[in-house]
Amino acid sequence: MMEMMAVKTVTAFAGSLGFGMIFNMKPRHLLTAAAGGMLDWILYYYLAAFLDGIFVPSVCAGMFSVLYGEILARVRRCPANLYVITTLIPLIPGGSLYYMMSNAVRNRWAVSRGYGSELVMYALGLAAGICLMSALFDLIHKILHLCVQKALTNKKAGAIITNEEQSKSDDGKE
Repeated sequence: MMEMMAVKTVTAFAGSLGFGMIFNMKPRHLLTAAAGGMLDWILYYYLAAFLDGIFVPSVCAGMFSVLYGEILARVRRCPANLYVITTLIPLIPGGSLYYMMSNAVRNRWAVSRGYGSELVMYALGLAAGICLMSALFDLIHKILHLCVQKALTNKKAGAIITNEEQSKSDDGKE
């Protein structure tokens, strides 16, 4: 069991690394992006083991991808999409898609529908997690931007008042 988990973890790292290379990421970003894919897979694996279903672990993994990507994008000064897309690669439900299509070709519609519904749950979960965390980061960014603007406006207004008071006191001395 642990050996299989180790193999899956290493392949998640290698898959993210390989996709980063295909995506022409700069070498200084490759290892951190691949580590994100590995961490995302570990998070999904353990959540799926403790929770029933596919949807909630997929939502959490999608949220983690965006969180990881946004934080590293700010720290490493590069686009967040590089990290978000690369960390999502190990979570793509290729097996479900393959088995759904394979069973559909063999006219095993009941089995194909089962894999199809599994595939939809994966995809919707990842999309929901990405959308939720992206919206949250956008909201936080806008709030911080407004706070900074307000602070700068108040600081400038204080400087203007101080300058006006200074001119009045200068006028009174003459």
